[in-house]
Amino acid sequence: MKARTGEEMRELDRRAIQECGIPGIWLMEQAGAAVAHCAEVLAKPFVSPDFIILAGKGNNGGDAFVAARLLTKKEFHCQLYLTTPPEELSGDAAEAFRRLPEWMQDSVKFTLTEQDFSPESVVIDGLLGTGISGVPRTPAKEWIEYVNESGQPVLSIDIPSGLNAETGEAECCIQADMTVTLAAYKRGMFYRQGPQACGIVNLAPIGFPKTLLDGESFGDTELFTEYDFRKSYRKEQFSTHKNQRGTLLVAGGSASYAGAPYLAAVSALRGGAGIVTLLVPEHAEKKSAPNALIVRSVPDNGSGCWTSAAETTVQETIERSDAIVFGPGITTDRRALPVLKQLLSAKLPMVLDADGLNLLAEHPHLVSYLHDQTVLTPHPGEFKRLQKAFGLSPEGSRQDQAYELALHTGAVVVLKGQHTVVASPDGFVTLNVSGTPALATAGSGDCLAGLCGAFLANGYPAPLAARMAVFLHGRAAERAAEAGTHGVIADDLPNYYTISGVFV
Repeated sequence: MKARTGEEMRELDRRAIQECGIPGIWLMEQAGAAVAHCAEVLAKPFVSPDFIILAGKGNNGGDAFVAARLLTKKEFHCQLYLTTPPEELSGDAAEAFRRLPEWMQDSVKFTLTEQDFSPESVVIDGLLGTGISGVPRTPAKEWIEYVNESGQPVLSIDIPSGLNAETGEAECCIQADMTVTLAAYKRGMFYRQGPQACGIVNLAPIGFPKTLLDGESFGDTELFTEYDFRKSYRKEQFSTHKNQRGTLLVAGGSASYAGAPYLAAVSALRGGAGIVTLLVPEHAEKKSAPNALIVRSVPDNGSGCWTSAAETTVQETIERSDAIVFGPGITTDRRALPVLKQLLSAKLPMVLDADGLNLLAEHPHLVSYLHDQTVLTPHPGEFKRLQKAFGLSPEGSRQDQAYELALHTGAVVVLKGQHTVVASPDGFVTLNVSGTPALATAGSGDCLAGLCGAFLANGYPAPLAARMAVFLHGRAAERAAEAGTHGVIADDLPNYYTISGVFV
């Protein structure tokens, strides 16, 4: 799925109404319902939320009116603020305003001050749409500043007010905690100030015909979305057994970092692998684990790290495995190199993560062992070390840099971060749309490695396995953090990897 520009979206809106005969007010009702739903989700931490609903005179304002009406029906307290007198509204926005209860129409406020925010306030931003460029005019500019200074949670409609929908530039814009974007993602959400301004982005389909959305797009930003996940996920046969879900080998850990491989292995189990075998050095501390996880110690000559002494046990396990995860917690002790070569030489689908990547950066000749079913999962620091090791340029966009590494190594590259990039050697590069700051916690990357391994063990090709794992990992974090991102830890994430719970 491609991200769209503001101009493209306006043209799609016109065609939906004029060519497909869909009433504009019907589309606005669908949009407002999606906004109201997301507003309730954002308000969950509050005992008695009061909604501050900011509306301009465009269609975003109309969507806000619908949301206000629906929230009021559920007996939430709502206060509507307009930047313009109601008589200046036109078209569908005017009709949406007329559908508000009379008491709400009569109680509209036209001035917003710092004193209007309470500790229970949730802001719905329907001020400006996708056509904005430059600094918003008064009073929108002042209202945006008040909202940002309030520290209260904010839901933006379609795109944060003040953010350029094409470039992601903004001189003054809403800093949203969540954005419910309508019909399609907007390009500006993924560049410059866009990612920070949008927060969590939820796509609301609202009823545009699929033929319109699947038509030609001139965008250059390919996304991996819930729609792509749904389309890619294979429905299981009711007769499925554990061997059909695949057997995964997770190898990792050391005396210094005992917990990392357990996070990866448990994530693989929760992510759907049929059988997971965890290999750890015999002198590494053993952690508690689900009874379903097979844990085996490998000889380490008393070192507490990976050495050639493990090769026999490793080979026995390789022969019973469909995919491999290697790297979490192994340290960069060069004594692990024989095992790394052994695992890569097996030519099984494989995730190389954490210190496995650092070993590769320290010994770049190992690139010859990589293949197109290898997935590299670097965070930005590991990525820079790999770039330096292979003499690659640090210039250009994250997409361009990830693709250059994929092309050089012949492997799939997962460049982690906000809107994680997944690049395949064939040139297909996507940005992930799920995720939240709850992922900024130790061990999150180990969980992702295990989840990706589960998709590989299930038989998904490496590029698709990586994209699906990244999306599900981000969505799980969103679900884990519904009451707030602070305090979510990596151990929480695997509990949210159930596929039936992906779509909220």
